[in-house]
Amino acid sequence: MSSVAPLISVLLPTRKRPESLMRMLSSMFGTADEPTEIEVVVYIDDDDSFSQQLDFGIWNVKRVVGPRQTMGRLNSICYGQSTGEIVMLGNDDVIVQTRGWDTKIRIEHANFADEVYLMYPNDMHKGGKLSTFPIVSRLTCDTVGDPFPADYRGAFIDVHLMDIFKQLEGYGHRRVRYLEHIVFEHMHYKLGKSVFDETYRQRERFGDDYTFVVLNDARGWAVKRLHALIVGNESTPAERLKSSRPAGGWFLSLTWDFLQGGSSPMGWRLRVFVWLWLRFLYKKVFSKSSSIHQST
Repeated sequence: MSSVAPLISVLLPTRKRPESLMRMLSSMFGTADEPTEIEVVVYIDDDDSFSQQLDFGIWNVKRVVGPRQTMGRLNSICYGQSTGEIVMLGNDDVIVQTRGWDTKIRIEHANFADEVYLMYPNDMHKGGKLSTFPIVSRLTCDTVGDPFPADYRGAFIDVHLMDIFKQLEGYGHRRVRYLEHIVFEHMHYKLGKSVFDETYRQRERFGDDYTFVVLNDARGWAVKRLHALIVGNESTPAERLKSSRPAGGWFLSLTWDFLQGGSSPMGWRLRVFVWLWLRFLYKKVFSKSSSIHQST
């Protein structure tokens, strides 16, 4: 590691949770070894007057105010305003519990000479199963080109990134690191750690399932780009494929393609395939029951 600590940029869209946001920032900067080497880019909706008036004090926080956007777009905007060599996605409903978390992340970052990795802390919910708060290098982001696709309205960015790195394993590159000893506690309402507020209520639970499947080809392109970076191949991979939604039973078709194709371990593909279909069936049943309830 160089004598100058690599700057860590945390991308933090927030939506009408000023108290939670301040609690998150206080825990993050308060537990850091080198708080001056952390920058947080906060995106605040232009109709969120309370959050706009917050005083971030001596913290290194960049404030971006704009219209309401998809979560993918919000993270992309924050990324464009960030400068750190290490990039992390954050939430306003998080409490950082580990002292010196920034030093631990920098040590892990230094273990990858080519800076191609996906790391994630322990969120005390999904644990090692999913990269809920992904950590990647700026070089990885720039190589992939679109690490946080704007089509993702509120979810699946973590699954999107993890699938890219699971596919990279098929090329012989195991670059996923679960940082169990670094706790970014997710204070999610499902865990009884917060109330079911308006921000949770407005989020469409199944809105990004189709998007994830449609972007399967784009993830495959990203994998080829990262593989070329790792092996030092300067040749440009094939032109990025633009996925389209086929007519008819396209969800079945595309999820089947996802299960069959790609270079990720079969266990990962099978797990995501089953998970997507359970969500799909639940949505169908839930929608049907809601229609029956409304008609009676």
